[in-house]
Amino acid sequence: MNFRMESIQENKQPNPLAEEEKQFLKMSAEERLVYNMTTEQKVEYGKQKLRIRREKECFSVVNRGEIWYDGIENTQKTELKNWYIAWLDVTDTMVIPEKPSWLE
Repeated sequence: MNFRMESIQENKQPNPLAEEEKQFLKMSAEERLVYNMTTEQKVEYGKQKLRIRREKECFSVVNRGEIWYDGIENTQKTELKNWYIAWLDVTDTMVIPEKPSWLE
């Protein structure tokens, strides 16, 4: 009986590996993917996510036609150009440009 009680008490001690496994299982598929990447892979993955975001948020605006551009003021065109350039540099700066308020 003593042996069994000692075994039960031993099992109550935290298992660091089990805790790490629990944390890993709580992760999303994307988090698991990133968890196993090297630092270089993580940086490139982050850049790729920024490229996708740039395509969705920026290119859909700046690639509008002449009719749309004719309807905005010169100050807005300048602001739009600066925002566009900031998006083009996003993989170097790793800073997401703030969208001009008049585009909201």
